[in-house]
Amino acid sequence: MIYAASDPVHLDSAIYPNADQFGGFRFERLTDQDSDDKDVDLRYQLVATSADYLAWGHGKHACPGRFFAAAELKMILGYLILNYDLRFEQPGVRPSATGIEEGIYIFMSVSSWRHLLHSW
Repeated sequence: MIYAASDPVHLDSAIYPNADQFGGFRFERLTDQDSDDKDVDLRYQLVATSADYLAWGHGKHACPGRFFAAAELKMILGYLILNYDLRFEQPGVRPSATGIEEGIYIFMSVSSWRHLLHSW
């Protein structure tokens, strides 16, 4: 297996402004900056691959299941939004983020997860 080191690319401030900070609308802002270019809509889509975004790999060996994975993620997110009322344990107070391996997670209270799991 060959692994591409994506962190140096994804955290490069020359490619992504403020790359070391979370930006939930980062790719939307990049699309707005290049709004005159017709190919921009394709370049910043979730399933797009490029040398600047390696989450799905790149070139002829890019993940063939990325379209299915993106559709599944959107369906799961839509289901959760429509069917569950998820909230932080203390209203208005964001829990601290916890890093595990390469991800950063926000943990919900145990009672929220129990509600989520028992209703499925």
